[in-house]
Amino acid sequence: MIDTAAMREVGTASAGEGPFALALSPDDARLYVANVRSGDVTVIATGTLTTLSTVKVGAMPYGVAVTADGRFVVVSRQHAGAVTVIAADGLAPLGDVSVGRYPEGVLALADGRVAVANWFSGDLSFVDPQARRELARLPLADGPRGLAVALR
Repeated sequence: MIDTAAMREVGTASAGEGPFALALSPDDARLYVANVRSGDVTVIATGTLTTLSTVKVGAMPYGVAVTADGRFVVVSRQHAGAVTVIAADGLAPLGDVSVGRYPEGVLALADGRVAVANWFSGDLSFVDPQARRELARLPLADGPRGLAVALR
């Protein structure tokens, strides 16, 4: 944990093997860490930097996002061509949603959907985590790996 005002480290927390992507819950109480090599997500209490849970999701979790309402955590699984949806309240996987090839970046949208950048298939998936289904897939330029939101 970094105090950005003082520009100094104020604490550390343990995660799984190969921590790769991070997402905060909307209330900033939990940090979700996608661990590429251990195939899981570490859930950390930000107030104490203690591990609340480790959720197995399968091989190669590369990206993670928490829905705007905080109910779902969505994890991209690169080699599976899928995202895993986790219930934030029970910290249990609810199921997978097939997306494009080699999904990486995951971005929670304000309306509850999640966007997923599919690296090898060169497209963008829109996923409804509650219904656990892909809503649409849009072609993009080759190799999208990450996503950002323009704030207005």
